[in-house]
Amino acid sequence: MKTLALITLVFLPGAFIATLFSTNMISFSSKGQEVWIYIVIAVPLTLILVIAYILWLRMKPRLYDRNSVVEAGYKITSKEKGDNGGKGSKQS
Repeated sequence: MKTLALITLVFLPGAFIATLFSTNMISFSSKGQEVWIYIVIAVPLTLILVIAYILWLRMKPRLYDRNSVVEAGYKITSKEKGDNGGKGSKQS
């Protein structure tokens, strides 16, 4: 799944910008200008999204660590008990 998400993050911003450029809302004076503006917009947008995804993947384990789950009011149960598959349950 991570590979599919990364491939999507690489190709989707460029496809979105190309779709916007194909509409009649934006008119360019020359073809060279069109390509230059596409690169200036698509490459930084792609880099920002890929960096945000990598940072999110690094933060994800911290979001689900034991202390944050307990502080949120969830009771940690063991898998041996068979309670909810070891996922925990909300304390009343």
